[in-house]
Amino acid sequence: DKFAGSELKNIKLENLEKYNKYKRLKEEIAKNYGDDKERQRKLDLLKYQYDENKIYQKLYALNSLDVSE
Repeated sequence: DKFAGSELKNIKLENLEKYNKYKRLKEEIAKNYGDDKERQRKLDLLKYQYDENKIYQKLYALNSLDVSE
């Protein structure tokens, strides 16, 4: 460390700050999205809701047709 002096110390500090930021972001992601099982559950729910929405859109389109002509 004495050979490289303060330059190496600054690099070490920068790396430590980046690593700490990485850890915080990783924890935040885990908090917001959960583990793999929880993410899969949420994804399944979203797919179900999307499919239901598509069905209702088709039904609405069919009901909106003017069949009196």
